[in-house]
Amino acid sequence: MTSSDDPTQLLSTAGYIALHAGNRPNAVAVIDGERQFTFAKFDDALRRMTRALQGFGLEPGSFVAVEWTTLYSHWLILLAFENLGIATITYLRGDGRKQPYFDRMDFVLTTQDWGPESEIAHCQLTRDWFEAALSHDPVEVISGPAIGPEMPHQIVHTSGTTGTSKLMVRTGANHEFLTAGFAVDCGLTQQSRYLVTMGWA
Repeated sequence: MTSSDDPTQLLSTAGYIALHAGNRPNAVAVIDGERQFTFAKFDDALRRMTRALQGFGLEPGSFVAVEWTTLYSHWLILLAFENLGIATITYLRGDGRKQPYFDRMDFVLTTQDWGPESEIAHCQLTRDWFEAALSHDPVEVISGPAIGPEMPHQIVHTSGTTGTSKLMVRTGANHEFLTAGFAVDCGLTQQSRYLVTMGWA
């Protein structure tokens, strides 16, 4: 589906969410345990989170590591960074602060208190921080940079054939190629609906 302003420009993820929020605001967008969030609520929260993350002053193309918390909060943070043109990698709490790739990150969001002496730029993810982020005024129009073919889109873990964990930066072109291949292999069309049970982390 394309943007009404530019028929050649594909909608961003946030654009699709906004489209559903306008067409069927009360339909369920996210189910996280016992909680359900409609497209209208999710769209509003994403706009508020985008505004909050702008406050970090990160440039498009920056790399950010985000600790997994819950499906709803994590998805909001990843998509808000995507709106700002920032590539993310997800890590688990048990991984701690000694990840070998942290020194290559421009910023880290962690639930741990690293203290002011930490050499890694970071923000502590707490319930208070998350609630404060969602109290920001929502951005009216999400006009972040378009993800070009060679722009970093996602950072993924891979061990390849070596058995040694390492990182791989996936560009916009890589992501489109892999997504298109997945759609063909699974027989997905524009009429398909895909239920994701584990999120996009």
